[in-house]
Amino acid sequence: MTGFRPDDRLGIGEVSARTGAAVSALRFYEEPGLIASERDARSRRR
Repeated sequence: MTGFRPDDRLGIGEVSARTGAAVSALRFYEEPGLIASERDARSRRR
């Protein structure tokens, strides 16, 4: 089993699958800044 490294980035679908939270819920919490995401070079959230 591999560990999570700080440089690893997860897409929103993978976060949803790992946590059980709906993608729409994650985006809802992101909007007011309750959770944060970064954007990659192609402007995708990570």
